[in-house]
This record gives sequence, structure tokens and C-alpha cells, in this order.
Amino acid sequence: MGEFKDLRTIINFQIEKFSDLHELEEKIENDKANTLAIQGLYVYFLEKWMSIFPKEQFCILSLEDLASNPRNIMKQVFDFLGVPNYEIEAFTNKNPGNYPEVGDEIRQKLYEFYRPHNQRLEEFLGRKFNWDITELNSDGIPTIATTPDSTIN
Repeated sequence: MGEFKDLRTIINFQIEKFSDLHELEEKIENDKANTLAIQGLYVYFLEKWMSIFPKEQFCILSLEDLASNPRNIMKQVFDFLGVPNYEIEAFTNKNPGNYPEVGDEIRQKLYEFYRPHNQRLEEFLGRKFNWDITELNSDGIPTIATTPDSTIN
């Protein structure tokens, strides 16, 4: 059975391992990047899929928007699929998960790791997701902007 590693160790290892952008892109291209950190690099996977299928066949949504305005987001999904709008009575998280706190140092490392890839994603899709760290909460933990995304002008 494999050795258990804490989240901090795993994240530090993966960020260090994939700090070389050329090596990272090569691993993704060759489908050899099935790791926790890599799965959040949406732009590389979308570029690959959108080179095969037209962009119009994709409905890209953000979890932040779904959480803040579920009725509007579900209407977008129904419209995209070409099906009648269905009013969902209650929106509840059926699988909230139980995740360990990562701490400020790891949160900042993750932010720095993902920032250039998220910027590339925003440029590729022509829309802003507002995933930048905007402030520290009362515990000194960086918070991510959760305003609805917008189109890049």
C-alpha cells in the first residue's frame, strides 16, 4: 500500500515538479500529467478538445457563478442544451466534502502556480473569471474574488 502524504507535501512536490512550463505542456500533451495540481489547468485540456470540436459546442461555467446565482446558470445550461427551462426548487450541495485547511503558504503557492495558466485560460476563452486573490480575511487567509465572471473587452 502506498505511503500517505499530507496535502502540503503533495502540493509542494507537484508545484516544484511542474515549474518548467515546457515539461508541463509536454506531459499534458502526452497524457502523462494525471496529478492533483495538473487537473486544474483547464486551458490545456480545453485547447486540446477545442482543436477537435468547435468552441460553440462547449458550455463553460464557473462554480462560483453556480454557487452565487444557480437559477441563472441553470437557465444558461438549459438554453445551451436547447431544452425547456426547468425551475429547480432548492439548490443544495449534496456533496460538500471535508477538506483539510491548507494554510496561507500553500494557498499563496497555489495562487502563484495557477495564475499564468488562469490568465491564459481567460485569454483563450475571452472571458474573465476573477480568480485573483483580493484580500485577506480576518484570519489572514487570502480570499479569491467571487464576483460573476465577465467577458474580456
